[in-house]
Amino acid sequence: MIIGENERDLERVFDAFLAAMEKFDKKTSAQTQRKILREAIAPAVRDLRKATRTEYTSRTGRSRRSVRTTVKASKKRPGIQYATYGWSNKGIQPIYYVNRKNRRRERPKPATYIGVWQDLGTKSIQGHHIFEPQWAAHKKRIIDALTEKIQAIMKESKISK
Repeated sequence: MIIGENERDLERVFDAFLAAMEKFDKKTSAQTQRKILREAIAPAVRDLRKATRTEYTSRTGRSRRSVRTTVKASKKRPGIQYATYGWSNKGIQPIYYVNRKNRRRERPKPATYIGVWQDLGTKSIQGHHIFEPQWAAHKKRIIDALTEKIQAIMKESKISK
């Protein structure tokens, strides 16, 4: 069939394409996007936990548990989800101690202590910089996993031949 030979043939092609696009839209719902993003970055999160445990030997439990994944909807671009991972203080209980002046103080939470001070460094603390190499090592893998999942959805919807 040659497209443009008559209008009915062209109309049938567009109807088939629109039907396939409806299926594709359902397959790329927000929930499906979140699931795909979580699966794609899961190995990177596991390796960041392992690197955190090996790099920072003291107080490792709290810092390892602070490695989190966040998948949210974009506010600027509706319908699009995004994922981030790194150290987070969400859900981490505070630990208090009494300092030399008998004042009750809260210890810094792990995302602040490990993720900011120890990884990036401060004026008096030399940074370890473990996040950037972890991201660089997994960037290609994450892109490949996302591409593979999107292509699988497109094949199921028969968009690409």
